[in-house]
Amino acid sequence: MFHLCRSFRMNIRHSSRTGETEVEGTRLELIELAAKIAQKTSEMQATNVGLPKPYDQFLRSIIIDEIPNARVSLSVSNNVLKIVGDRARLEILAENLLGLAKSETQEEHLHIEHFPDHFYLDPGSLPTVFSVLHLSNKPKSDS
Repeated sequence: MFHLCRSFRMNIRHSSRTGETEVEGTRLELIELAAKIAQKTSEMQATNVGLPKPYDQFLRSIIIDEIPNARVSLSVSNNVLKIVGDRARLEILAENLLGLAKSETQEEHLHIEHFPDHFYLDPGSLPTVFSVLHLSNKPKSDS
């Protein structure tokens, strides 16, 4: 059973050509997303303001689900970013995201991408970038 979270200013963009996805939110929203990932089962709706460029489409939501004994996998299906994995590995992803969101430095993004012998990501997981959205940032445009 999924628990629906309030809407965010979060933008979720995806490139069907490269398979890469970007999740962009304020630091506070990324902290809340990390908490939802640590809860193991949740769904979050995106706001998607502006244009999806350089990606080719917006995704409408994120679904998080726990699957016992599974490495974390980020995938896209039916216009939704799905994040699945076992409890311990989802907690690792949540901790990484929390580290970005709470960073004292000006860290702006975090790449989550599989490489050989990755300890928590599934080899089929899509490359995903989590980015900090500053409220003064303007939505991406044609320029």
